[in-house]
Order: sequence, then structure tokens, then C-alpha cells
Amino acid sequence: MSLRAFHLFFIAAAIVMCGLVTAWGVHDYRHHDVGGSLALAALCVLLGLGLMLYWARVYRKFKELGR
Repeated sequence: MSLRAFHLFFIAAAIVMCGLVTAWGVHDYRHHDVGGSLALAALCVLLGLGLMLYWARVYRKFKELGR
């Protein structure tokens, strides 16, 4: 696996992890009414969106550079 492919894979894995932590935070907030869980979920949504933008930017840059 090339370094470029690994980088894109690692970003995608981080996006999936943000989604899972978001789901867990919302679930924990609904069942235990802990505000920290909701704050964690909100933070992970923002991080996930930022990572999606970063992934798209890196993907475009790699296409420009050629495979």
C-alpha cells in the first residue's frame, strides 16, 4: 500500500471513528443525561466534518500530482 493510499485510508478511518463516537455520545446522553457526552458528540461532528473537507482536499491534491 502506498503512502498516499494509506494516508487517505487513515483519514477515512478517522472519519468513521468520529461517527461512531458521535453515535455513542448521543446514546449516552439519551440514557444518562450527561451533558459531557453531548458535548463530545458535538465536537466529534465538527471534527468529522473537518476531516471530510481535509480528505477531499488531499484527494484532489493527489490527483493533481498523479498516482
